[in-house]
Amino acid sequence: MPRLTALASGDPEKDEILHHLIRDHLWKVGIVIVAAVVVLTAMVVIYKKVGVK
Repeated sequence: MPRLTALASGDPEKDEILHHLIRDHLWKVGIVIVAAVVVLTAMVVIYKKVGVK
């Protein structure tokens, strides 16, 4: 993962790239969290339908 050393650099181009990278990373983390919640919900539903034997 690249180091975020351009924070508040004063260079608008670097700040824009940093903003894009942070936003992209947050989107990816959000997608992973949503996918994990969906999988866990499906596992709970399947577990309740099958029941404990």
